[in-house]
Amino acid sequence: MSPPLKLLVIEDVEADFLLIERHLRQQGLACLCRRVATAEEVIAALDEPGWDLVLSDYNLPGQSFRALLALFQARAPELPVILVSGSIGEETAVEMLKAGAWDFVLKDRLGRLVPAIEHALREVAARAERRNMERALRDSQADLNQAQTVGQFGSWRLDVRHNRLSWSREIYRMFGLPEGTPLSYEDFLAIVHPDDRAFVELRWRAALEGEPYDIEHRIVVWGQVRWIRERAELELAPDGTPSSALGTAQDITDRKQAEQELRLRGTALEAAANSIIITDTGGLILWVNSAFCALSGYSREEAIGRRPGALLKSGEHGAAFYRDMWHTITSGRVWHGELVNRRKNGEHYHEEMTITPVQDERGLVQHYIAIKQDITARHDAQVALADYHERLENARGEALELAQVKSDFLANMSHEIRTPLNAVLGLAQAGLREDMGRKSGATFARILEAGQLLLGVINDILDFSKIEAGKLSVEQVPVDLPLVVDQAADMMAERARDKGLQFSVEKAPDLPAGFLGDALRVSQVLINLLSNAIKFTEKGEIRLTAAREGAQLRFTILDTGIGIGQEHIERLFDAFEQQDTTTTRRYGGTGLGLAISLRLAHLMGGDITVDSTPGQGSRFTLSLPLAEAVPPTRTQTAEATADPRLAGLRILAAEDNSTNRLVLEELLAPEGVSLVQVENGRLAVETIAREGESAFDVVLMDIQMPEMDGYAATQALRQMAPRLPIIGLTAHALAEERDKILAAGMVAHVAKPVQMDLLVAAILQALRPDALPSAPSMPRPDSASGQSHVSGVFDVAPLMERYNGKTAFIERLLRSVLADHGPTPARLRSYADRADWEQGGFLAHNAKSVAGHLADLKVQNLAAEAERAAREGRPDAGARLTDLADAFQGLLALVEAHLGRV
Repeated sequence: MSPPLKLLVIEDVEADFLLIERHLRQQGLACLCRRVATAEEVIAALDEPGWDLVLSDYNLPGQSFRALLALFQARAPELPVILVSGSIGEETAVEMLKAGAWDFVLKDRLGRLVPAIEHALREVAARAERRNMERALRDSQADLNQAQTVGQFGSWRLDVRHNRLSWSREIYRMFGLPEGTPLSYEDFLAIVHPDDRAFVELRWRAALEGEPYDIEHRIVVWGQVRWIRERAELELAPDGTPSSALGTAQDITDRKQAEQELRLRGTALEAAANSIIITDTGGLILWVNSAFCALSGYSREEAIGRRPGALLKSGEHGAAFYRDMWHTITSGRVWHGELVNRRKNGEHYHEEMTITPVQDERGLVQHYIAIKQDITARHDAQVALADYHERLENARGEALELAQVKSDFLANMSHEIRTPLNAVLGLAQAGLREDMGRKSGATFARILEAGQLLLGVINDILDFSKIEAGKLSVEQVPVDLPLVVDQAADMMAERARDKGLQFSVEKAPDLPAGFLGDALRVSQVLINLLSNAIKFTEKGEIRLTAAREGAQLRFTILDTGIGIGQEHIERLFDAFEQQDTTTTRRYGGTGLGLAISLRLAHLMGGDITVDSTPGQGSRFTLSLPLAEAVPPTRTQTAEATADPRLAGLRILAAEDNSTNRLVLEELLAPEGVSLVQVENGRLAVETIAREGESAFDVVLMDIQMPEMDGYAATQALRQMAPRLPIIGLTAHALAEERDKILAAGMVAHVAKPVQMDLLVAAILQALRPDALPSAPSMPRPDSASGQSHVSGVFDVAPLMERYNGKTAFIERLLRSVLADHGPTPARLRSYADRADWEQGGFLAHNAKSVAGHLADLKVQNLAAEAERAAREGRPDAGARLTDLADAFQGLLALVEAHLGRV
């Protein structure tokens, strides 16, 4: 319901005022009326805010209505004034309307008063809207002008028929002319560099005939030459002839100068006698000179995009050699040394190499430049005879060594290539997330796509090498067959639909629920076959069927793609083979996918067959021996393929414990969360103050932190961001702690160690519009659960269950605990000796959290008791802290022993 209107009534006769007020009520107008009669009262009333409208009599003692109008126009020009009188004629009323009155109503016709008021208020609203639109238009134009200035980018329009050219402000500045100068096409052409005018005119005439207009040319401004890029679209009249053109112009002088400088430097590097390689930070070759090509035997096209090691590595240097090299250059230092490399024809040669990191203005490495000199002649005379004798005398040893070299090569390939590539992919994903929608975001997306393709190539090579080396084995365990089929289909369905292909999965009614096999390898083969089908199919459908045929499982992948000729089918499963070179150029790939799939099928006791017709499609069939088994129970690991439950949420977490931060990152990342973590409450408050309340959807707040604890931080945030929900995270699961947390202004309480489902439920509840400050039900510790270590061995099983079998993360967690909390036992004993109960209680609290993450209930309970004793200053506090130090030291020893066995 709208509030009543606030009306100022200027009327010296009280009876007339009451009459007006009664008419307004009778006509249903909700209003509050106030009568004033003198000029002093009018002026005083104008000092008060909130008036919606003024009703004024014409004849007032000691003042004129015209003077009142002048006063209102000066003090409140947007306040409507309606003349209400019974003593003036129509001519006078018209004069007052011209002088500024909004309307005129006779006192004997007060039935018109409410319509007049409503009309005036509508006009006020309309005027306000026009002012807002005009202001927005001015702001928009100012923003456009500013954006064009920043980007050195302007727009223009040419009326072709009347030869009238109009420029934006930035183009006037760019061409050195006063803004607003009348222009024609000839005026523009006069500023174009004389050597470029014929070219510009030729391209413009072509544009008038329908050709694209996108050119770069020079202009001369105040004696200086500048480079301009112009683009335009022509608009046609009804008769089909050009009527006007809309275009843009951008100053690209800096880019052209940079290109010229690069050409000069490139010429110098190209002419150098030494071999030169330029790579990115991941080691991918960006450029090589002619001396490199002559020395290595590789063309520039063969080298660019690959790693020097992949082209040149001879196998004569171990992994430590390359680790030292990479450690040196990634630290920003120059590496210098001698190494043996391999030419394209297989010949080994010796070279002396210097690798120099190229850093930007921030000191961050952007590229590496390697300058290499061939020193083979210097070494050949010294080593040729000894090397030949060693090969003859140690033939058997060399065979064993070559086998080890191959194994080392695989390990080195995985470490030296996959590790930096994974870093590139991680940075690309982070950049894509942060710059989504910008030009840089598209660049990150292309980096990510290329990196993922490269990772797939590396995975293929490693898998193939493992198979060839006999180091890849398959399992024979119960497999959930429908789940394997569904997971493979889910991974490829979106890719198929992105190409506009129909994608379907058919599982026979008699398909067994489980069988003995290797789920990972079956899934790998199915995904590989589906990926090939999608890659080589431009339209139509992809169909995956799974059925049993006697004692065999049959997985069939049908596509309507390009098909395969019979002459190519025989070589289809050979390593590094594709149909022909045009297939490689058009579709890419290593040619290893089918070779790996067939070998995996053979390892599993099965086979892959193919039936294909060129131009119509292909049918690949994977056959595996069927040994039915009861499938394993589907656990949370299987459920992890569901859509992220917190996708798109922005969460700020305040947590001083680095291990806890690691756990939060691992738990929340798969749920689609954008997570920012800080080390204490003060940094959380500063982050919200800097980025604003709307920067985050939820805050996860640890309670006990240095500098500012969770309670103080929550109080500060409640003042500056009252609508931002805060969830308390604490190792205490007692009702008293929960009540204290809710009383502090947090909306929920989640106990550590964090259970993901409970945390997700608390976050979703906190985001509901009707969220109340109540916590989800928390499980109480079960004294019969947790680590016991009675065998003297760290029990990793509870962590495998809690973290969905993510062994890599569990290892990171354990190593983080050892790195961050190794000094904890000594510090606990020191606080006990000094009777420093405040610091002792705080450290016991941290130890309790760490023990909870490691599922050691015994140490967790000892830490809780030591914390309570220290905070209460009990006589047994020192003994409790000492007991905790002994138990925690034992836990760390078990963790360290476990990691030594991993």
